[in-house]
Amino acid sequence: LHCHFLRAGGNGLVLRNLTRNVRITGNHFSWTGDSAIVLAGFVEDCEDREETVPLDTLISHNFAHELGIWGKQTGFVYQALAARTKITHNVAFNGPRAGICFTDGYGGGHEVRRNVLFNFVRETSDHGLFNSWDRQPYITRIRDGRTWSPIPKTSTISKNLFLNGYRTVWPI
Repeated sequence: LHCHFLRAGGNGLVLRNLTRNVRITGNHFSWTGDSAIVLAGFVEDCEDREETVPLDTLISHNFAHELGIWGKQTGFVYQALAARTKITHNVAFNGPRAGICFTDGYGGGHEVRRNVLFNFVRETSDHGLFNSWDRQPYITRIRDGRTWSPIPKTSTISKNLFLNGYRTVWPI
């Protein structure tokens, strides 16, 4: 894309429902009202037979700062019901909550590598720069591409630089 998302009143860029192999690279996000990038899918129930979710998204070489000016449940990347997301070689700083937030364990297969995130969790203290939780098991074929399973594919977080000097309780 190579765009500058400046002073968006809400989210900078949203991928919703059925998206495949989208590349979000080389962008600048600043002074967003909410998150810089949002990935959000939809499932009818915990057994996702249609996979109407973002899959295989690449988020790479982006620069983001001054996020969540109005909304506080925000981040550089905020993800709900998406799988096999690759977040790599980004620099992001200055946000009210987590820099990267995965709100569920849908599918898995994520890679978070070689990012620099700092000065997040400035308005809360209940987690670190990366926040993830899983309240609901989802039955998908993401794990091996064939078999329906409630067990998500393994995700990897490695070789990142996460720095925080605010009230965060945990670094990750």
